[in-house]
Amino acid sequence: IRCTDGSYKWILSRGVVMSRDRDDKPIRAVGTIVDMTEVRRLQEKVHQSDKMAALGQLSSGVAHDVNNDLGVIVGSAELILEESAPGSREEALSSRIISTVKRSTDLVRRMLAFSRQADIAPETLDLVYFLKGFIDTLGRTLGAHIHSRLRVMEQGAAYWVSLDRSMLESSLINLAINARDAMPNGGVLTLSLARE
Repeated sequence: IRCTDGSYKWILSRGVVMSRDRDDKPIRAVGTIVDMTEVRRLQEKVHQSDKMAALGQLSSGVAHDVNNDLGVIVGSAELILEESAPGSREEALSSRIISTVKRSTDLVRRMLAFSRQADIAPETLDLVYFLKGFIDTLGRTLGAHIHSRLRVMEQGAAYWVSLDRSMLESSLINLAINARDAMPNGGVLTLSLARE
């Protein structure tokens, strides 16, 4: 039914005819009307929870299959890397494959975390120290035409955080790749660290 404020409510109406006139038309009835809105809302919540559980199971299955395939890929790339001459094209390509697979492995971890079969592993990190090391590794991912730098707004300040290292790395790499794609002719990527 529609309420005076414009909202709708689910109701359960039951009634029994107590008496009828000579033409057998009901003239008296007794019944109840029960507001079922909250019950309906809870039923929909349970239904949504069931759908999420099913999606989690699907994610888990896909994640395990992908993880197995990634293991084969990275193993093969590592063998090629070991047999490649320093500075060769094979070395560069196999290194790129390995770094890409590592990012994909982090994605698998997030899928498993979503399906509640793997835990996110938060740890305490010094962001300044972490980002300095991260920028050193960005060059291999972004290419020589992109220069990366870190700008810390409060020099000497501590930036301690508790988070999952692999999820942070994955997020930053995605942002960095998007920035690289926006600078086809090269440029400078600056990561700024500041307090809000």
